[in-house]
Amino acid sequence: MPVAHGEGRFTTADAELDGELRAGTGVAFRYARPDGTAAGDFPWNPNGSLGDAAGVTGGGGNVLALMPHPERAAWLWQVPPEIGGSWGERRAAWSGSAGAGAVAMNAEGPGRTVFRALARTLEAS
Repeated sequence: MPVAHGEGRFTTADAELDGELRAGTGVAFRYARPDGTAAGDFPWNPNGSLGDAAGVTGGGGNVLALMPHPERAAWLWQVPPEIGGSWGERRAAWSGSAGAGAVAMNAEGPGRTVFRALARTLEAS
């Protein structure tokens, strides 16, 4: 699996592919607002990805390319304390704590949710 390369967003100059992506063909994940509506623009679509695409699949569905990079938040210690929300609060609560805090920082982060869901999907198929 390729991982974060530190650049880019999903875009294409191919008009046919552009139309397919906007229609949802080959899009596994889309950036969205907290209420579930289309992201549309920054900050909900953080990189300006075409059609709010956050994850696209290959023609056979056997390749998944993701821009949100869940591997960067697979563990609680990787989550920035200033991120806000429940994950930021959880992370901030353990920052700088010794003993139990160090153990808690090795807990699963939000990125693991994506990988576990993908694993369950593969097991079910």
